[in-house]
Amino acid sequence: MEGKSKVLVIGGTGHLGKRLVNASLEQGHDTFVLQRPEIGVNIEKVEMLLSFKKQGAHLVTASFNDHQSLVEAVKQVDVVICAISGDVDHISSHQILLQLKLVDAIKEAGNVKRFLPSEFGTDPSRMSDAMEPGRVTFDDKMAVRKAIEDARIPFTYVSANCFAGYFVGGLCQFGHILPSRDSVVLFGDANQKSIFVDEDDIAAYTIKTIDDPLTLNKTLYIRPPANILSQRQVVETWEKLIGKPLRKSSLSEKKNFSIAYQIHYRGGLPQAIPLIYAYVLTGYLGKRLRFLPSEFGTDPARMAEAIEPGRVTFDDKMVVRKAIEDAGIPFTYVSANCFAGYMVGGLCQPGHILPSKESVTLFGDGNQKSIFVDEDDIATYTIKTIDDPRTLNKTLYLRPPENILSQREVVEMWEKLIGKELHKSSLSEQEFLNIMKEQGYAEQVGLTHYYHVFYHGCLANFEIGKDAEEASVLYPDIKYIKVEDYLKRYL
Repeated sequence: MEGKSKVLVIGGTGHLGKRLVNASLEQGHDTFVLQRPEIGVNIEKVEMLLSFKKQGAHLVTASFNDHQSLVEAVKQVDVVICAISGDVDHISSHQILLQLKLVDAIKEAGNVKRFLPSEFGTDPSRMSDAMEPGRVTFDDKMAVRKAIEDARIPFTYVSANCFAGYFVGGLCQFGHILPSRDSVVLFGDANQKSIFVDEDDIAAYTIKTIDDPLTLNKTLYIRPPANILSQRQVVETWEKLIGKPLRKSSLSEKKNFSIAYQIHYRGGLPQAIPLIYAYVLTGYLGKRLRFLPSEFGTDPARMAEAIEPGRVTFDDKMVVRKAIEDAGIPFTYVSANCFAGYMVGGLCQPGHILPSKESVTLFGDGNQKSIFVDEDDIATYTIKTIDDPRTLNKTLYLRPPENILSQREVVEMWEKLIGKELHKSSLSEQEFLNIMKEQGYAEQVGLTHYYHVFYHGCLANFEIGKDAEEASVLYPDIKYIKVEDYLKRYL
């Protein structure tokens, strides 16, 4: 990596950010990724950060709420790339102006050779006539630009136009990221030209520019000539690929701005019921079939005494089981116990998915046995079972012998790995229930599961019996991840 700049990516777990991290590593840069404490219990982001670390990136802990931590983070690198507010999910949280804090940190650190702020879309300097409310994005980006230039921080602004993932896949239609094979709504005559760029290409171009003097203190426009197309041309390209014309309707400019879009959330396990009926009505019962419904945690058949409100999960799963069995559908139920990502990383504490090096709260004496399984191992065992006649119409329990541990044993393993003893406090069963009652409904549902697992030992306090199978016995060839090895990723 000699001669190449050290790069810090902020927002590295986002839609574009993760691609920037990968591109930086692929192009041979010493790559740092900001790990924000505010990540909370977002297991997908934590696992992504750990995967970056495994690839050779350095994780740097800092927060926008802690100026000095930001200063210390940027002091370690030559180039800072910010990719916050980079996807649709983040628009409502409006993080763009957080970069003003980053500008202050870069100015104080005094060592950064180039800053690439979170832009990557339309050039905000060309959007002074944008209409409300969307113009707030451009105004905020211009405020960040002004702060950068007032602080005399070297920069490159990247204008990448339309992200292909959001626009091309949905044929440029709102609320669509997969192309229809039947119809499409066009904007007016659909002949206005746009520019579409694959997100991996955006990342590759961005990393290419960071050591290039030609782009210093300039805007880099990404305009691949063959990707300068109208919506109509995108649609025609798709029609050619699928070999049929789509039914087209048109949305005038006036009508477009009179439409209100709503997102409808639908949830609940009983949605599996229509799927079950579909199996029956389409005649699949006479064919080779097996259904594995969404279970994968505690066996609901053993949770008849579970307390409210958490028992709703088990009750709903039993409703689905009854429908499956009433319909005569072949099945396998998978009881995978505790997902390691949620439980092991936080030393079994609710609201924690990263292990502390200072303290831990134990449930009671911390000696009730639980069972912890790596999520990749859960997937491997599950796929192993689908063609195995031994698991047909049975429950498959995942009980890796070396992962049947108490919370205290998990903590002791972590202490051994870090070479120090944690400060321990204990939460009695009644104290836990009192705390749980003060939480909102959703939190109470989750905490109910912790209650039964860590105070009653519901996962390991029974023999599975002859009507079920145990995965590590059936498939000894699978080398499952042991808890001790799982904990090593956090060192």
